[in-house]
Formats: sequence, C-alpha cells, structure tokens
Amino acid sequence: MDKDNKSLGYKNKSFDDFLSLYAFDKELSKEILAVISLFESKLKTSLAYHFCETFCFEPLDTLEYLSKDNYEDPSNSYGPRHPACKDYRENKFILFKTTYSYGQRHNLDYVEYLKNIKPYIGRYTKPPFWVVIKSFNMGDLLSMVRLLKRPVLKEVLKDFNLILANKDLFINSIEIIKDLRNTCAHFELINRFRSSGSYPINNDLITNLELNTLSPNSYQGRRRNNQYRIRLFDALKVLALFNDIKPIRKVVVRYYDRNVSIRKKYLILPLLDRMGEPSIIEWKKLGDFS
Repeated sequence: MDKDNKSLGYKNKSFDDFLSLYAFDKELSKEILAVISLFESKLKTSLAYHFCETFCFEPLDTLEYLSKDNYEDPSNSYGPRHPACKDYRENKFILFKTTYSYGQRHNLDYVEYLKNIKPYIGRYTKPPFWVVIKSFNMGDLLSMVRLLKRPVLKEVLKDFNLILANKDLFINSIEIIKDLRNTCAHFELINRFRSSGSYPINNDLITNLELNTLSPNSYQGRRRNNQYRIRLFDALKVLALFNDIKPIRKVVVRYYDRNVSIRKKYLILPLLDRMGEPSIIEWKKLGDFS
C-alpha cells in the first residue's frame, strides 16, 4: 500500500522492474534536490542582502540580525495560535535562542555557538549575516520569512517577482519546497511524494497553478481536509514558479520513452498516475509557464 492506502500493483512485475524504478527515483530525486538548492541559495542571498540593507548598514550594526526588535510578531498578522508565534514569543527561532552549549560554555547565542564549530565563521569577531545564513536549513529560512518586517519582506518578494499581497503564497510555497527537499534528503521515494498535510495549500496557488489537491482520506486516525495535500506533479508546479525545472521533467520524459520503447507501459503509466499526472503530455509541458 502507498500513503493513500491504494494498492501499488506489484503483480506481474519483475525484479528488474523494481531495480529500474529505484534507479529512476534516485535520478529524479537528485535533479529535484539540485533545483531546490538553487532556490535555497537565492533565498539566502535575498534575505541576507535586504535584511542588512535595512538594519545592518553600519559596522556597529553587524549583529542586528540577532535582535528580536528587528522582526515582526506574527500574532499581529496571524493570531496567537499560528506556528510562527512560538518562534517569536518563545524564542524558538534559531537566531533568538541562547541555549547552545560548546564544551564548558553554556547559554551561548547561535552566533557564538557557530564560531566554535565552524572555522570560517570563527574568523570573524562579529560575523556578518551573509556568512551566518549559510548555516540555515530550509526550516530556518521559512521561520525567518514568516518573521520579516514588511519593508524587508517587500524587497525579498520582489526578488521572486512577487508583491506583499503574495506573502502567504510565498510562505506556503516554501513549506511545499521544504517538504520536497526533506523527502529527497531523507532518501524517501520521491515518486510517492505527498505534502505533509500539516498546512493548507494556499488558495491562490490552487487557482493559479490549477493544483489537484488530494481527496479527503483517513490519515493517522484523523480526517484531512482535501486542501491539505498535493502530490509530486503539483509540488513541482510550485517549484517551477521560482526555478527552471526542465532538468527534472527530462528525467521523467526520458524514463517514459525508454519504457514505452521496450513495451513496459505497465510500469510507467501507474508511476505517472502515482506522481499526480497520468498524461505524459502534461509532464512534457511542466514548467513552461515559468
């Protein structure tokens, strides 16, 4: 069974078929991760540049990225129950924490901790943000975007051809891309990708990209709204808003053509369907709008 409790249909498939699917999945995962890395790098550059442009324009201001005063309390926009509120009010955001330890030293802030474990950061007395942000993972980047003050957020969004009204769309896109990255990085089968279901899919994303969200189903004993989960094809539509994904679709099309040529449609057609789009014609057009 897959994650949606559907039969995977292994009947009449050979061991070589499984090896072929595994090799395809590894290649696909590698290409997706490469594209996500480009997005991640661009986001880090944008965040560091525009935050420092606003708050770190003098040498004395170098560490202003550690100051909570330079971030927005998300409860002002989303209410006190939003997940980002813990990042702000309970100092869960990586730059707000002062609970790091190294050797006999305790209660270090994140920068002091990094200076001990990363030599390239330890060379600085006051590491600039463009150096520190290199250590951020996608979760840290997501938290920061949620906490940005409007002037900084406006400039970051502009780098991605968006405006302030697109804030929620952008944040939801990062959530989806983060799920994609985690699936690849944890060596899970990317062809079975489903977004985590822990957040709703943005209505504008659904409308603008014509996303197909999954039907309601039982998930860990709870009912999920059908707007909470998407499959790989639709997640790649989201990624294509920000990066060229042609290398990814080439992997799919090449695998399709190879299996058709050796009369193994029985292998490729269920795979396309499981990834969220049964038509190879649609896969061949994926990302053309970007």
